[in-house]
Amino acid sequence: MSIKVLIVDDHPVFRTGLRKLLAADTEIKVIGEAGDGLEAIEAVKSHHPEVVVMDVAMPNMSGIEATKQILSFSSNVKILALSIHSGKRYVKGMLDAGASGYLVKDTAPDELIKAIHKVFSGDMYLGSAVTNIALEKTGTDETTESHLVLNTKLNQPQLTQDLIFWEH
Repeated sequence: MSIKVLIVDDHPVFRTGLRKLLAADTEIKVIGEAGDGLEAIEAVKSHHPEVVVMDVAMPNMSGIEATKQILSFSSNVKILALSIHSGKRYVKGMLDAGASGYLVKDTAPDELIKAIHKVFSGDMYLGSAVTNIALEKTGTDETTESHLVLNTKLNQPQLTQDLIFWEH
């Protein structure tokens, strides 16, 4: 049995990389891709995925609006947000729309695969970068964004073993 996944992101190179990453897991089968929220709605209707990995900020229709619409006609599908944005309005927007999880795009590949399995099984999954934001009751988006930018400038990101180094 494999988890049927739909990838939704407006960047074709990112979608291709994500497809290849997910192909490494024998329990995940990517059944389609979409470049924006409107295409995502049509792809869910035609492909019937079990998990949608959804970008948040896209042209034509945001991931937030697409999530609301998808869950209005297909309540069994699980939506996992995967975005570069970690501000309060994005995180809360996706969770309020019904997303089952939220990760930022600098998440380790293994964590993304774990999150897909978790949301598929009915659990909620929040990456460490957004957990506090999701639970926060006060504060502004600008404060949160500034804190995250400062944090990335002060702390070196973790390197994974599967990096490819390019020399000219």
